[in-house]
Amino acid sequence: VESLEIELRQAVLTCKEVSSKAEQDIAHYKSQIQQHLHVAQQLNGKLQSANNQLQETQVREASFREQLSKWLEEKKVMRMELLQAKEQASVSSAQCMQWQRVLKGNEVSVSAFESSA
Repeated sequence: VESLEIELRQAVLTCKEVSSKAEQDIAHYKSQIQQHLHVAQQLNGKLQSANNQLQETQVREASFREQLSKWLEEKKVMRMELLQAKEQASVSSAQCMQWQRVLKGNEVSVSAFESSA
């Protein structure tokens, strides 16, 4: 009976040691889990901040693209207006040269008329 009591006490002590070790392990794992949770929360905050910045950048990019499109359209219109102005200048230059010939012809006619008179 005594040997059974000794074995029983040793078993109880072993159970207490194992239980104590398990409680220590559980406390350690809880601490690690809390640390990992804290890190995960920090990373989630940084991720949300980066996502907000990305959205703001996308809005600015869309605005820039819209403005660029407007500028390109304005450039196209200005180029067409410039071509029209060049054509008008060319026509005006031709008309000017024609008027100069007419005026020179008139001068010759006037000179001939004055010399005959």
